[in-house]
Amino acid sequence: MLQARQLYLQRLKEAQATYPNSAGYENHHLIPMYLGGAKDGQTYRLPTAYHKAITRAFREEWQYGQGRRPDPQALTDILVRVYSRYPVPQLIGISP
Repeated sequence: MLQARQLYLQRLKEAQATYPNSAGYENHHLIPMYLGGAKDGQTYRLPTAYHKAITRAFREEWQYGQGRRPDPQALTDILVRVYSRYPVPQLIGISP
């Protein structure tokens, strides 16, 4: 848990440096809608810069606009890879 918290703080700092004009917060769908997540699915409030970084990571894994969605195993693999790199703060005991 401590490693995940340290990783979050590091990634947040990197995201804020990459997106310096991204103040505020956005709701992030745990399973992005373009990957099959429900519009009313679970969301988490994230700093806007961090949300942009997670979004970029998802798009690196599965490009937006492919016209198809990953199968269940591929989706699970994508979620594990992205959230291993960009932990959701609320799931590791941090309020953003």
